[in-house]
Order: sequence, then C-alpha cells, then structure tokens
Amino acid sequence: MLPDFAQAKTYLEKTAYHGGQRAAMLLGQMYHDGVGMTADQKEGYAWSEVAALEGSAFATRDRDASFHNLSEADQESAIAQAQEILKVIKSETAPITPPKSK
Repeated sequence: MLPDFAQAKTYLEKTAYHGGQRAAMLLGQMYHDGVGMTADQKEGYAWSEVAALEGSAFATRDRDASFHNLSEADQESAIAQAQEILKVIKSETAPITPPKSK
C-alpha cells in the first residue's frame, strides 16, 4: 500500500493549525523536500518558522538552513506568511479546516 501524501498533508495542516508544532515542522520538511508534492522552499520555510517560533529546535535548524536558499523577497514573504499562520493558530477560533494552501 502506497502512502497517501495528500491525506498526510491534510492531517498535518489540521494538527498544525491547532498548535501542533511537530506537525508544522513535518509540513515544513514535506514542502522543503517535495514529499508528495512539488518542492516549495518558501512554503517550507514558512512552516519551519511557525514550528521554530512554537519552540521546535529541529524546525529552527531546518529554517536556518533554508533561509539563504530564498531570495530576499521570498524571505520576507515567507516570514509574513508564518506570522499569518501564527495569528490563526493563536486565535480562539482556529478553523476546523485550514485555509487552502497555494
């Protein structure tokens, strides 16, 4: 039986949007490495930033390693995206279904 990466991504997003730092870290790794999807370094950085800000040392390492692979504009965009994700996570009304990712 082959893994269902789309289902895993959906589960990880739901968990991450409810404060799961490990899920956010794993999402970052999936996006960085292109596991089950096309690699997206900016999206990977954003999720790694979320997990790092939530206290994950592993995500901090991943985030720091990938930062210089992004253009300055992508760095700023990824940081802004991470801040938006954190606003949703920290709100009292985190969505049951996370917003559609790009």
